[in-house]
Amino acid sequence: MLALALFCLTFALYWIWRPLNTRSKLEPPTLPGALPFIGHAHILLGDSVSFWNTLKGVAYTTLRMGGVIKVSIGSRTLYVVTDPEDSLTVTNACVQKDVVYEFAKPWLGEGLLTGKVSIWKRHRKLLSPAFSQLVLDGFQGVFNNQSRRFVRDLEVEVGKGPFDHLVYTRRNALETICLTTMGVDIRKNSVLNSQYEQAIEQILNILTERFQKFWLLSDFIYSWSTLKKKEDQCLRILHSMSNKVLEARKAAYLNNKKKGLETSSGTYIY
Repeated sequence: MLALALFCLTFALYWIWRPLNTRSKLEPPTLPGALPFIGHAHILLGDSVSFWNTLKGVAYTTLRMGGVIKVSIGSRTLYVVTDPEDSLTVTNACVQKDVVYEFAKPWLGEGLLTGKVSIWKRHRKLLSPAFSQLVLDGFQGVFNNQSRRFVRDLEVEVGKGPFDHLVYTRRNALETICLTTMGVDIRKNSVLNSQYEQAIEQILNILTERFQKFWLLSDFIYSWSTLKKKEDQCLRILHSMSNKVLEARKAAYLNNKKKGLETSSGTYIY
């Protein structure tokens, strides 16, 4: 028992000494408050309000310490950058997604947000023409209608004081994305729309909570957690909605193709 205690003490001292001894002069300063083994993981714990305040506190500390600091989550090292120009440099140089993006792949797949560099670059080239000014101008009618709809939705809150605007912005954004990107109007099905909104909110909360709780970073431990069961429930709703939208889009495309409706560029309207 004594030998085990001495071993643990020696390992803890080594864990503390190693970064201090091996740190390069080029390395940025480390955020104060790191603990043996878990590093700064303990500061992430708490509810969403506490987490947000922690992020703001880390940002303010980074500014005071020169704009760049080092944070450790277990054995992983993260760098916090607050200077806009430095952030742009880092973003352009580090295009490979961090491992935490893997958590969102069951929901988003290998898309722009989560895909590998090779997939991300290929998809970006394919999507770039879709965001040209000419194409965006063609959706002015949708943007105007959705803006007016958004204002009407907010009218019920006039004179009531502060309120959660995300309830309205989230719904309006979802409707606009489906109308423009997929060409499908989901406003006719308010029940399905509401379920999808709630599922998105829940899965975002789940992903945030998993990041906060360092022991859930392990896929094995996470697979046995109640959080994983909640995620699976949300995914069933999200994927069901996505499949229905894609099926409607495909049906509209085939129908227009059958009728011979083509644009001036030779592509079928859908």
